[in-house]
Amino acid sequence: MYQSARAVMLNAPIAKVWDMVGDFHGLPKFHPLIKETKRENGGLWRRDMFAGVDAGSLEERLHYSDRAKCYSYRSLNAGGGAWPIDSYFGKFKVWSRGPERTGVLWSAQMIPTDPEAGADSLTAQLVENQTVGLSGLVDHFGGAPLPVPEHAYAASAIAHLNTTPDQVWSFVGDFFQIADWITIVGTVKKVSNGRRFVKLKDADQIDVETELFRDDAARTLSYDSRLEPDSSYPCDDYIANLKVWPRADGTAGLVWSGQFTPTNPDDEATINTVSDMMASEYRASLEGLVQQFGGNMVSNQAKPSQQPLAVSV
Repeated sequence: MYQSARAVMLNAPIAKVWDMVGDFHGLPKFHPLIKETKRENGGLWRRDMFAGVDAGSLEERLHYSDRAKCYSYRSLNAGGGAWPIDSYFGKFKVWSRGPERTGVLWSAQMIPTDPEAGADSLTAQLVENQTVGLSGLVDHFGGAPLPVPEHAYAASAIAHLNTTPDQVWSFVGDFFQIADWITIVGTVKKVSNGRRFVKLKDADQIDVETELFRDDAARTLSYDSRLEPDSSYPCDDYIANLKVWPRADGTAGLVWSGQFTPTNPDDEATINTVSDMMASEYRASLEGLVQQFGGNMVSNQAKPSQQPLAVSV
């Protein structure tokens, strides 16, 4: 839901590509729509100034791994504050496809302020931004588009619940009480404000999860998961979002969505397995809330087209 991903293969070794892509402030080096990036907050934030547009998008770098060649970031005012969304997260992943070949994956996800208003135009803007930016890399290094799997490394589930949005939010919005409704969670330990250890049922796996963004007025939260080294999930990065909104009849809508960065973007079989696990977990948990509050599950929105990039090589 409201997610996109694009990828290219470049004719250059991974060290050269990561030197450019991994520079949080280096978008103007390859993205033709961004004329400059201004450093703010000691370099932890960047303000992307788009060519021909006065408004700048202020963004904060989050998880960064030189070893895994990936990083994620959060927009503090997506589209210069012009987009009707509550939050936005983007991710870059670079991986080797041989001595002189490198893959680059750029994915993004967002939470719309009104999930029932439709987001075709917003999704189209995500896709265009990724397409143009990655085309700039192809122009610089040479290369070709890579097809992106239909699932786009993501899953989502939506439910309409026969109770008020405030009641739903008081239940699912408690960051430390997820064992009450997420079916696979066994126990949760509060480490600090906004940080928890999550132990899954029937498993030794422990996930370290951090609240990245919270807006109680908008009934929205986002969190990431840092998996333990022996985790069965082959992911470098995972960010998920919860959003509760008021429907026209006074009842509540709830969407749980998430997107991950695969450790090996070429391993489509494993990626499909992880996506299916996410989708199953999301749906089972929301079905439990439907049983508790009444209501119904809603079919997931159609995913955006994941055709290869239309760039010349």
